[in-house]
Amino acid sequence: MTSPIGERLRRREDPAMIQGQARYADDLRLPGMLYAAFVRSPHAHARITSLDLAKARGMPGVVAVFGARDLPALSHPIMGAMERPDIAARTESPLTANIVRDDGAPGALVVAADPYRAADAAAAVSVTYEPLPPMLDPAQAQQDGAPLVHDDAPRNVAVRVTHSTGALDDAFAAPDIVLRERFGASRGASLSIETRGVVAAHGGEDGAARPHAQQPADPLRAVVERQAMMSRSAWCSAGVAAARTVDASARKGAPSNVVV
Repeated sequence: MTSPIGERLRRREDPAMIQGQARYADDLRLPGMLYAAFVRSPHAHARITSLDLAKARGMPGVVAVFGARDLPALSHPIMGAMERPDIAARTESPLTANIVRDDGAPGALVVAADPYRAADAAAAVSVTYEPLPPMLDPAQAQQDGAPLVHDDAPRNVAVRVTHSTGALDDAFAAPDIVLRERFGASRGASLSIETRGVVAAHGGEDGAARPHAQQPADPLRAVVERQAMMSRSAWCSAGVAAARTVDASARKGAPSNVVV
């Protein structure tokens, strides 16, 4: 087999995109679909001192409005796909209850009959923040006395990893040359044509989540089921029951689908 390195490769996904035949999350339409919008923090680090959902809940077309206290299971951190016992996992929560730790952290969730009403209701949610000192430099964040992003992570360090191979001590004892340098790595990000989005549907009798998204399906499904399915009773009482009030005669009690 000829190595593909250095060769021009024919792209498989281009024809559908060029001809307008590609399908994105916004193209999916499922029976009884509802739309979600999040209320996001304008601060990188802050304490939520008050959250008023009353006005948004009373707006036309709004099915439900949730804060973290309405869905406690969604206030827990999401573990990433690469789980390691030696890492003090500190990932974002689907909904923030108290402390905002990144710009854009979601503090409330609005579910409505269409994306426009969801966005309007999200804008009507009243949130009061108490700004806290943000940490913008990794080196400064590890200094003594630096503000802690997480109170239980000393010096803002999640994990320290040391890896060695061979006779490392001998090499350091009598090196031919000594070079000291500090290396930094830039953050990486996927820049897809489609912005982040997911369509999720109940899976019938098994109650499993069926996410449709640009993200890898298996890790996404695992996160959705771990976070949302363990609060199934809360969703049934607050979410599905509320959804049926929008058009009970049309839905006939069928589970609702949500696009985020």
